[in-house]
Amino acid sequence: HSAERVYVRMDGTTIPVQVEAGRITWDGKPAILGMFSDITERKQAEQAILEHRHAIRALHDISSVQGQSLNEQVEALLHLGCRFFDLPIGMRTFVRGDKLEVGHVSAPGMAFYPGMCVPLSHTYCNETLRQSGSVCFEYAGASPEWQRHPAYAALKLESYLGTAINGVERTYGTLCFASDKPRAKPFTDSERDFIQLMARWLGGEMDRRAALDSLRQSEARYRTLYDE
Repeated sequence: HSAERVYVRMDGTTIPVQVEAGRITWDGKPAILGMFSDITERKQAEQAILEHRHAIRALHDISSVQGQSLNEQVEALLHLGCRFFDLPIGMRTFVRGDKLEVGHVSAPGMAFYPGMCVPLSHTYCNETLRQSGSVCFEYAGASPEWQRHPAYAALKLESYLGTAINGVERTYGTLCFASDKPRAKPFTDSERDFIQLMARWLGGEMDRRAALDSLRQSEARYRTLYDE
């Protein structure tokens, strides 16, 4: 007999267990031999895989929906990221010279808003833009590196995950998620991969829309010349 069970510890917490039981003969008498295995890590891995599949499906829905503006898609993307990464703040930013401007934000009740500008050197995104991949940390206040960063004093964000939004010929800014509280669990490889997947789609979509806008402007100029 094999089955999964959830048992309650003495402290009230639960633990998933794989139970294996079989009939045996012990000392000449029939008996049952039972084996109990803690399957917490396996169940956590299964849950992570399921959540990643749901997130991939949600990203596909965002990217394939017809008739939505880029602003609507970005807002949906930020809501998705906040849920998936379990972080309350999601932002798309732009670099404006030596400033970082918040383009879109999902941060109910927080002091971040579209159009907000801060010195680029006082942001974690400044470090993100220097990297080829993602930048992340769970507890800036406990990190000798991040607790001394100007962004920690300026914004007091404890946890952060961000990556650059790159097009074919330019870097648009960053996609980042954060919290003013430490993150209880480490960022996983799949989470870091997922934010890069989100940013790659967003960079490609921004390139595509920029090309369409350029084409429309060219057509309008040609029509004007033809009409003249």
